[in-house]
Amino acid sequence: MVNNARRLPDAIAPQRATLDAVHAVSPEPVPYIHGYGVVASFPRTGFFMSSWGVSRYRETGLPVFRDLVAKAQPPLLLADSPSLYAALVPDVTVVPERALLPADIAFLKDNYLQHWGMIFVAGKAIELPAPGEKVAFGIAVAGDYRLESGMPAQIDGKELASEGVVTLAAGTHAILADRITGPVTLRWAGALPAPDTAPADIWAFFSAGN
Repeated sequence: MVNNARRLPDAIAPQRATLDAVHAVSPEPVPYIHGYGVVASFPRTGFFMSSWGVSRYRETGLPVFRDLVAKAQPPLLLADSPSLYAALVPDVTVVPERALLPADIAFLKDNYLQHWGMIFVAGKAIELPAPGEKVAFGIAVAGDYRLESGMPAQIDGKELASEGVVTLAAGTHAILADRITGPVTLRWAGALPAPDTAPADIWAFFSAGN
């Protein structure tokens, strides 16, 4: 029996791998948005996204994440519930009664970037329509951000090299680039590189241990 048990698949391996990745990306605890609160050592922001929890949230008809983020300033989001994952990942859907409200979906998509699997970090993907054109953008989570563009840009009038880091307060800022068209990215600089391993299958994660 013991030998047979050792050959059984690890039912919580997807969860363990994801938790290891969270701690690799952010070795120090930071506030994070959660669905099920699986990272016990990090301060949680949001509500428990069980069917009952999402039902109560939807009954109010009131979006919550803009105010929650303004207060707690979470630079990390773990989409550890189908409701959160479907809100952030294209072409993933849940039944309507488990979906977040449209305003919350739009806010989270606008302010968090996928970093590894179900791990998202504060950031912006900014579309620059033409070289030399200044574009305004909002920052929801104050902190240090790294420019991912391949070219320098000016942010709030200050030159920033590609891969350079700028400290941004919550609020509205401006970016201008002389030789960039298309999207540039500002990503929370506190996020360490994502693990080299492939992310756990999301549906295996949700069913682990059940």
